[in-house]
Amino acid sequence: MKKLVLTLCLIIPFIGFSQKVEWLEKERFNVQFRTGAVYDHYAQNKDANSPDLSSNYENEITLNSTLSLYYNINPKLSFGLDIGHGKIYGENDLQYYQGDFEELNFNAKLNFLTYKKLELYGRVSTGVIRYQSQRNFLSNDKIISEAEGEALKSSLALGVEYRFKRQWSVLFDASFNRVDNDNFDAWDDGLGNSKYLVTSIGLKYDLVAPSKNKKDEILDNKKEIKRRVKANHDANVEPRLQEIEDQIASHSHQINKEDLIIESNETKTKHHFFFETSEHLVSINSLERVVDIADIMKANSAYKANVTGYADSDASTILNEMLSQKRAENIKKYLVSLGIDGSRISTFYKGEASPLAPNDSQLNKQLNRRVDVILVN
Repeated sequence: MKKLVLTLCLIIPFIGFSQKVEWLEKERFNVQFRTGAVYDHYAQNKDANSPDLSSNYENEITLNSTLSLYYNINPKLSFGLDIGHGKIYGENDLQYYQGDFEELNFNAKLNFLTYKKLELYGRVSTGVIRYQSQRNFLSNDKIISEAEGEALKSSLALGVEYRFKRQWSVLFDASFNRVDNDNFDAWDDGLGNSKYLVTSIGLKYDLVAPSKNKKDEILDNKKEIKRRVKANHDANVEPRLQEIEDQIASHSHQINKEDLIIESNETKTKHHFFFETSEHLVSINSLERVVDIADIMKANSAYKANVTGYADSDASTILNEMLSQKRAENIKKYLVSLGIDGSRISTFYKGEASPLAPNDSQLNKQLNRRVDVILVN
């Protein structure tokens, strides 16, 4: 019991700490607490003197409590450690046994069926159990035998999880447990092991940092985008992109000016995003405009976005089509992350078709590596 309390004292501050830790945003960790009834189980025991045979006499409910910390490998599979404490009890007309145990287990949990907020899961565990038990006469409580020790333990469980809030779920499960020692309940029946069942109810809490403001969240991605861009290009990437956008703003280059006019009327609004060679990431300077588009779509629920990706003529037609598709899908991904329903966003890709300027210079090619976002009412 002391170990359970100590673990709880460690877990509670960790839950508070999780509210500020960015690496918990992926929902990798969760804490579970389960409590339930323990039923000693001896289907093979034929000894008439054994209290184990008389399950109908188990008039005292014994409880088991377990505290667990899990790490989610993916939405289906997770691994965890748990510490638990429980009691066992059984009696017949002549004698009774009772005991306490503590356990430490390593678990593998598999979610194999999901329906809306319900998940059906299985759990396999192995660990160590420490026990202390004694057998007494029912009439005068005189001790017949005592047992104390440690043994290996394994278990198999089936359960149901229901998520009722973003971070909270309720658990119902039943587990079959096997202890590799026949003296677990102070009764040696010659089988070489002891078994018991546990039915439990519990709570699961996902250690997830609270959701950031979506606008702040996408702007926080600047550092990562900058790192990835600089990993593939030189340090002058952003100044060159800014130079392109400055030229567009002043219409100082030979381009189709009608294609660059940003229209703002009741029917549509057009926005342009430009990219470096072979790059599909949105430039750092353009992220704020992605947020602006999202704000416009939130304020105007009738607006839909047509996102079209383009490329220059440097690579093959197939590669340029693939790159223009990635560019368009990347813009859509950011808009969805800002809370825009994906059904309101249509993506298209045209490769090197429909250039803004002839592909006869490096500067012209930079203008053609773009995504056009048109908001249609």
